[in-house]
Amino acid sequence: MRKFKLINIVILILIIISLNANAQKNDSLQIIVNIQDSLLKKDINIIVPELIFMYEYDQAIREYLSYATFNTSITDSIENLPDTLQKKYRDKNQLPSELTKKIYADYISPYDKKHTKRLIEITKKYGFPSRQRIKKYYNKELDEEFSPHIIFIHSAKEFWEELEILMTTEKEKGFYNKCQYGHLLWHIHGRKNIQYMLDNGFKFITDEQGRKVLSGVDCK
Repeated sequence: MRKFKLINIVILILIIISLNANAQKNDSLQIIVNIQDSLLKKDINIIVPELIFMYEYDQAIREYLSYATFNTSITDSIENLPDTLQKKYRDKNQLPSELTKKIYADYISPYDKKHTKRLIEITKKYGFPSRQRIKKYYNKELDEEFSPHIIFIHSAKEFWEELEILMTTEKEKGFYNKCQYGHLLWHIHGRKNIQYMLDNGFKFITDEQGRKVLSGVDCK
């Protein structure tokens, strides 16, 4: 009986220690959140234009591979076409494979690495600059598609281990939502297992064309 009571006391002590540790961790995270929010607010007009540049470079160079043009009036009009017509245009204007390889080697892969490294630096100082956080302090209009998260989705393998640790903390702080986290896990684990997304806010839905597509529906 005494041994049983002693075990219960030990368990109770461990629970109390665990609760205290969690409370201290939450308090520490909140202090960090407050500091980083303050820093982001102060430097918002410096940070956001750089993020926009990195994002738009990322998207423009990849669109060029699909449409063989940087002319957004052309690319926007093509993207509004049905899938079959989009494919027909891309097939007709497909770049030579050697040029595609050169663009990746000289203009995509090196800058993906530079942009990932820079966004990691920004995240460590300011917290992840999500669109939601930016909109709280930035007084200029943002493009509807703008998302710094995409930079990490194009990150090279050399950054994956660091990103998983870093962005798990950013999720805990509320700076990185559940769907972004699941999308990132899918990417850094080889883009093979969609369960990472299904476990983090994604579901299969039927789109306007009657197709089953994976979509983030519960991202908070």
